[in-house]
Amino acid sequence: MLRKENLKIGNYSIYQDTDFFLYGTDAVVLSDFIQLKKNDIVVEFGTGNLIIPILLWAKNKRFKKLYALEIQKEVCELAILNRNINNLQDRIEIINADLKDALKIFGSEFANVVFTNPPYRKVNSGTINPNIKKAIARHEIMCTIEDVIKSAMQILKFGGRFYMVYRSDRLTDALYYLRYYKLEPSLIRFVHQNKEKESSLVLIEAKKGKQCTLKVDRPLFIDEMEYYGEIKNEDSE
Repeated sequence: MLRKENLKIGNYSIYQDTDFFLYGTDAVVLSDFIQLKKNDIVVEFGTGNLIIPILLWAKNKRFKKLYALEIQKEVCELAILNRNINNLQDRIEIINADLKDALKIFGSEFANVVFTNPPYRKVNSGTINPNIKKAIARHEIMCTIEDVIKSAMQILKFGGRFYMVYRSDRLTDALYYLRYYKLEPSLIRFVHQNKEKESSLVLIEAKKGKQCTLKVDRPLFIDEMEYYGEIKNEDSE
C-alpha cells in the first residue's frame, strides 16, 4: 500500500510502499552523519525510496549532483516518484543498476562522496523475509559488505569520503574490508536507542588513500534525536 508522509522538514515529503522495506532510524542517523560540500559529486548505493538524498538536500542543499543506484526496478520507480514530487530532477539522477557495476557506469575517480545503508545480515543469519523486496534490503542476497566497499573504492576520487551505517556487531567486517580496499576509517560513532541500551548501529566515515587517525565520536542516543516523518525501527521487519 502506497502512503504519503510529510517529512516535517521544509516542504519535503515522501511516498512509502508497505510492500517494500520502510526506512528506519538508520537512514535518518546516516543523513545527519554525512558531511557534504557545495560542489560534491555524490553516489548512493541502494537508495530504496530515496529517503537519504531527500533529507540531505532538505537539510543543507550542498551537493552538486547525486546519483542514486537501486537494483530493484519497482523500488527504483518509487524513488523516481519521490524525486519528482520534491522537484529534485536537476539534482538527483536515479539509476536502476547493480552497485557491483558502478565502475562500468561511472568510471574511476568519479565521485567525491559515496554513501550507503547496506543490507546488514548475512544470508545464513536470521529469518529471511518471504517478501523478496524486503529480504534484499535486509540480507546480503544481491551484494555483500565487501562488494559495497570495493565498488565505493573504485569510483571515489583520491581523498574522497565514504559513509555508511552498519550493525555494531559487524563492525569488524566493515573495518577489515575498508582497510583492505584502501578506504581508511577516519571517524566512527556508535548509535544507541537510549543510555540504557547497548549500541545497535555504528556510523563510519572513511577516506580513500589517506592516512588518518581514527576518531571515535561521542555516542548518539536515538531517544534524544529530532526525527523526520514516521520512522520505523531498523530491525522491525
